Amino acid sequence: MPEELVLRGTALRRYKTFVLTMCIVATAAYLRLNATAAQPDAVEKPHERWAFTTKNHFSFYALLALAPIYRDQIEGVLLDSKHVYASVELPNGVQFLALDRTRGNVVWRKRIALNGYPIRGALVRSETRLIAALFDVEKKELVVIGMNPLDGTIVWQVSIPGLPRPAIYEKILDPDPQSGTVNVYSYKTTKRNRVVLRANDGQRLSDYSYNGYLWPYGSRRAAEMILGYHGIPDERKYKELLAFHESTGQLAWALPLSPPWSSPPVIAEKSLLITTGSQLLKIDLKTGQPLWAVELGGRIPIDPDPPVVIGSKIIITHAASANPEDNQQKLSIVRLADGKQEARVDLYQDDFVSFRVLQRMGDLVIVKSGFLIQIVDAQKARVLATLDFEKSLSWFIYSDPPSMHIADSDSEGFAVVTSDGKLRYFAAEDFRGGTISRAPAEETPKETPRFSVGMIFFYLVVNPLWNLLQANRTAFWVMFYGFPVLLFTLLWLWKPLWAWLRRLGVSRGAKWGGWIGFILALPAAIYRGLMGGIAAGFGSYGAFGPIWGAIVGFATFAIIGTALGICIGSLSPLLLRRSKSKER
Repeated sequence: MPEELVLRGTALRRYKTFVLTMCIVATAAYLRLNATAAQPDAVEKPHERWAFTTKNHFSFYALLALAPIYRDQIEGVLLDSKHVYASVELPNGVQFLALDRTRGNVVWRKRIALNGYPIRGALVRSETRLIAALFDVEKKELVVIGMNPLDGTIVWQVSIPGLPRPAIYEKILDPDPQSGTVNVYSYKTTKRNRVVLRANDGQRLSDYSYNGYLWPYGSRRAAEMILGYHGIPDERKYKELLAFHESTGQLAWALPLSPPWSSPPVIAEKSLLITTGSQLLKIDLKTGQPLWAVELGGRIPIDPDPPVVIGSKIIITHAASANPEDNQQKLSIVRLADGKQEARVDLYQDDFVSFRVLQRMGDLVIVKSGFLIQIVDAQKARVLATLDFEKSLSWFIYSDPPSMHIADSDSEGFAVVTSDGKLRYFAAEDFRGGTISRAPAEETPKETPRFSVGMIFFYLVVNPLWNLLQANRTAFWVMFYGFPVLLFTLLWLWKPLWAWLRRLGVSRGAKWGGWIGFILALPAAIYRGLMGGIAAGFGSYGAFGPIWGAIVGFATFAIIGTALGICIGSLSPLLLRRSKSKER
């Protein structure tokens, strides 16, 4: 009898050791796969000249996701020689700021009471005015204001009712320095889709209607022509490129575009450049006929930015090959005169997000994909730097990475805005090999790597389980919303399952594996399931939403962790028996 107890104790210790070893091996394999994933040649953390952060607010809903601080959102940004202007959405109004471009300190602030928000990208400068566009949600009208750029004083204000709510990607303001006017474009209508205001005093000079949709951004006016398209505005699908006579609104010519995607056009040497399908076209402005067409060898990205022109070169991004499964992205440099390709640059790409954002910074090009920005030298055809803006883990609290967009750029630098309320400014000379010239008071402290138990805990336990579930979002949401069915099935199968495991002689291993799996899944169940479920429950299922979200979120993670543990624990004795039989 004592000998039998000793044997049982030995077998039990073997089961525990084997289950623990399998967990360690699985975790190590997961970390190894992540560590050996393809990385860019030179990834740098963003080292900005300065950063401006908006005011924070305590948010109850954010508290449920363990991130109680919410910051005011920066929408519009405009760079000029001495200042960086910004528009900020406040809880009960709009604020405009002027920041010193060298140091980032606030020069002036101007607050406006409005039940609405500033429109992203709708911040432009004429010779004498800083002009911005807002959307009044209560009155459902567009409000354009002209300010004194020296102190933010509002000089004039014009309301334009009847226009649809602008999209965040839409550039609705376009100043014309030669005539001293600013054009207000409407993207989703063909009636009064162009309004002309005098920049100095805001006087409404004229309204125009063109029988086509005007481009959301890119070049829309050139050589007494207004450029538009036929297609579906909400889906940003462009079927035909249109050119209207500016004064009469008569259609001058139309050019069919290739499915599924096309870029807005850009003016270069009295001609139009546009990418469509897998081609780059140079089009005669007067006739609408292609002067040349270049096959890029792969499709252009979904909803791409217009081509960038630097001197005699055209820069575009596209897939590496015609294979629709090929997601590798290339940056091509093409000669403007005849379309001959001069060079191709490999772009590092993360999370299957194509480089669709292209902006010029003097003789450099900024390309963006997800949370990555790459700075490309078009003359030398090489990537100078890769900046990664994705948030890292911070001790025990996990914060999802913010959204990020390039707000504005010019020959001296560029500004990046993230949804955590920060505006970061970068200087072009730092990427050309120049030295950073910060003022002593603005020195950025050196970052020291932080290492803690919380970081290990989340990397080894919480995030592997979360990533496993998120690998197939459809399955995750089926389990989440199908929780009652899942629970009923488990209760119905529980006794037959354990009876079957006992017959196989693996019930003890399954029991220990289930407990270990439950314990390992508990943090994910509490943080991702319970807290996330409560937050997701607001606005769903009525007043019962948060309760349902908490129950379902917690139980789904706990059940999955337990089930995985039972499976591993059940396999452990079978593998041990097989190894013993081989030894004999």
